[in-house]
Amino acid sequence: MKDVNNTRYHLLLGREDWNRSQSDGAGGKQWEYDNDRQGIQLQAEVFTFQQIYRLVLLSLTDGQSLPEQGTQLVAIARNDQNSLNIRIFNRLGKQVVDWSEANLTSAPTIADQLASLKTLLQPYWDSNAPPLSPSVQKRIINTAISITGIPQPERRDSDRDVYGHRYWIDETSTQIRVRWAQAQEVETLFPKEPEDCAPPITSGVFRPATPPTQQESEPLSGLAIISEGYLVVGSPTTGSLLAFDLYALDSGYVRLPLPQTASEERPTRFDLAALHDGGLLVLDRDHQQVWRLNRHLRPVPAHSSGTGALTLFQPESGRPRRESLTPPATRINLTQNTDLRITDPMAIAPLPDGSFWVLDQPHTGASILWRYHQDDALPQSIELVTTNLVEPDEDNLDLGLIRGCDLAYLPDRDRRGQF
Repeated sequence: MKDVNNTRYHLLLGREDWNRSQSDGAGGKQWEYDNDRQGIQLQAEVFTFQQIYRLVLLSLTDGQSLPEQGTQLVAIARNDQNSLNIRIFNRLGKQVVDWSEANLTSAPTIADQLASLKTLLQPYWDSNAPPLSPSVQKRIINTAISITGIPQPERRDSDRDVYGHRYWIDETSTQIRVRWAQAQEVETLFPKEPEDCAPPITSGVFRPATPPTQQESEPLSGLAIISEGYLVVGSPTTGSLLAFDLYALDSGYVRLPLPQTASEERPTRFDLAALHDGGLLVLDRDHQQVWRLNRHLRPVPAHSSGTGALTLFQPESGRPRRESLTPPATRINLTQNTDLRITDPMAIAPLPDGSFWVLDQPHTGASILWRYHQDDALPQSIELVTTNLVEPDEDNLDLGLIRGCDLAYLPDRDRRGQF
């Protein structure tokens, strides 16, 4: 039975009744019973993204030209010593990975993967070799990417506001694109194309000494939308954040520099995550640290200790007035404990209790998920392999090791459907 808005099904039967009425057809079981909500729901399935890379096998003397525009390419070459060279190109034809087996001094962690890749490739080096099937191509590409690591320049960010508008950083990492809710076309939110205007007519003899040059596009890294209605992106080259007012939509923005010490270089990569209280978490990936901003996009300081000096004017009676202390902004150092081995923190996600997750990407092997607490307790970690993620004998999911690119926290719902 459906409600008046056709948005929710109310079940009149119980679990046993629904089990008797459902049948396992050729397509398998399509739904499952939720004991907490006392209702049925679609069965969870593992979603596999469509393969977007194209595979090319060549010798080291060939393939030096860039691939055609609009194709993501994995090029694997072999020399006379059976040593492999793997190059990965993005859609713009830019080479983002150049991995060579000959440059490795030792590779015990990827020895099995490398041997497996050579076994897969062995029948196809000959010019008279049979064509590669899609399944074999997929295995070769996935193994090659696992050995070399996911191309970091390809990682971008996106978010959705409360009205259903979707925003993301484009493939060049220099533009913010938007698809308005119910719209079919995609627009550029930032930077706006300058309007073509005819040069002003002047009758004087003075002209600019040098013609105005076109401003270079500013690289962007990390994007999030906070509840106050601001879209925030990171600027890697300046070590600052750009805040856009989504209600104004006038292409204007406010630049918010992050606090930095004199000896610290500007960060080069960000990841952003909105907080439930309207604030923002900023992950500085290169310096492996996190900034927590409040709803006004100001760094949250540590708790003040002590009292300020007495003000010049004091009341005749009552409590004396003192100057307020403004403690410096506090950063969260991800490697505060020397025993922590964090290679490349890629993404961050907040949790309701004030702690947060950080996704770390080692050079080889599975990704590692770290949980940092507010009370400076020792962080907890878990390696993303199947044996750590599923219950024994209760799930037949077998993904081996998982190399993640991003993460998000989805809280569970209660019986009323609320988080």
